[in-house]
Amino acid sequence: MTKDRQHTWLTYVVLALVFLASVVTAWLLPVPDLFRGFASIPGIGALFGAVYHLWREQRLHERAVELLHRQQDFALAAASHMANVAYDKHVAFAEAYIARTNQGVDDLFGTGPSKAALKFAGDLHAIRRQPATWLSSEIEEKLIRFESALTRMGAGMAFLDSVPVGEGRSRVVEEIYKAFKGLLR
Repeated sequence: MTKDRQHTWLTYVVLALVFLASVVTAWLLPVPDLFRGFASIPGIGALFGAVYHLWREQRLHERAVELLHRQQDFALAAASHMANVAYDKHVAFAEAYIARTNQGVDDLFGTGPSKAALKFAGDLHAIRRQPATWLSSEIEEKLIRFESALTRMGAGMAFLDSVPVGEGRSRVVEEIYKAFKGLLR
């Protein structure tokens, strides 16, 4: 039990004892009615004290509830603001990423696999890294796979120049077109 709660119960016990003592004194002592009236005054005071103490506790409770509601409203407003910010950041990212993706895919489908896929993958990576805190891990995982396919394709095209004609070169070409085909999925 907390110290405040012990103090509150102690206050009620003292007020109850004062009231009981006053009532017992007024009823049981063989004294004139005037003294009985005086003996009941502390009991009446104890009753008023108990009512005042109850009223004060009720006001403190109402204030605590109001404060809790204000804190909850603040938390909700902050969360709502964060949701709006996250949405705005996500939309800005999606617009930039889609614009660059459309441009790069148009270039790749126009020319086929090329070394330019490395720059394309690098541009997409740079766009994705800026708002990284606003992206879910699921979205980021899918984008990384897409960028990896572009990187494999562009790196394969750059490597192809140094590979002599033969079985090794055919394997590199297969890997390049496998990555290119993966972009279509």
